[in-house]
Amino acid sequence: MIERRIIVRELPQEEIDEREALRYAGVRAESDSALELLSECRKRLIPSVKGLTVYRVLDFSCEGDECIIGGVSVRSASLARAMQGAEAVVVFAATVGIEVDRVIARYQKTSAALAHMASSLASERIESLCDALCRALSEELANEYTLTQRFSAGYGDLPIEFQRKIFSMLNPEKYIGLTLGASLLMSPSKSVSAIIGLKRK
Repeated sequence: MIERRIIVRELPQEEIDEREALRYAGVRAESDSALELLSECRKRLIPSVKGLTVYRVLDFSCEGDECIIGGVSVRSASLARAMQGAEAVVVFAATVGIEVDRVIARYQKTSAALAHMASSLASERIESLCDALCRALSEELANEYTLTQRFSAGYGDLPIEFQRKIFSMLNPEKYIGLTLGASLLMSPSKSVSAIIGLKRK
């Protein structure tokens, strides 16, 4: 039986994928200078990284391109395709925390190169956190469900405005300090919200 309440979970950091961080930085081939920048950012940024997540399981149904998530309706052919066969979804939000933004801001005052690399490393960290949550859920639900790929507001034809609905479902400001501005930008900036479909085996 899947719990339907809001669940808050802090996940430990996984090993950094340096190639992925360099890819986010636009570095096509490793160089001593790029690795030095990355090493410096690791020292200052990694101690600031958190692994904060909040999620809940909600009923899901779909008729044509109208998807209903926990009683909330949204029209999106892209979401309908991505969630095809799902009878429920996990709606989640994740962030590596506000201190990461502060570290990047401090670098911006002294070195554009370090600020860019720090931002790229933080991007790798939030993606790693989302992947870790998906793996954990997949393992925990393995007896009953398979999981789809995660799908975020703004993908395909799912309106970015649906972000507001996701935030109302989770109240991440209360649980993990994640807010949504009027322009639909999240703060802390290195944050993700998404939907994962649950398909019964």
